[in-house]
Amino acid sequence: MAQTATALLSSNSIIPDGSAVGIVHFDTDAETKAAITVIESQADRDSLLLAVPTEADGASTSIGDGLAKCRQVILDSCKRKIFFKGTVGFLFQTVWRCAP
Repeated sequence: MAQTATALLSSNSIIPDGSAVGIVHFDTDAETKAAITVIESQADRDSLLLAVPTEADGASTSIGDGLAKCRQVILDSCKRKIFFKGTVGFLFQTVWRCAP
C-alpha cells in the first residue's frame, strides 16, 4: 500500500503540480493524516509522503468511516481536483471535482 501511494505521489505525470491532495487513513475508525495540500513543490510532495501510513493498524476495515472522513475533508476545502488515498489492506483513489 505504501509503495503504491509513494509511486503515485512521486509522479508528476500522475499527480501534477497544482493538484490538491489529502490523505485519510482508516481501519476501525478514520483519521486525517494530511489535510488538503496543493502540490506546488517537491517539499509539498515530501510532506505528503511522510503522512502515508506504512502499516495497517487493525484487522478490520471501516470503509464507511473512511469515506465519511474523505467527504468531510473535501467539503472543508472544496476548491480543486482532489486525490485521496485510503490505506489498510486496500487501495482506493477517487478524483473529485468541486465547484470553487
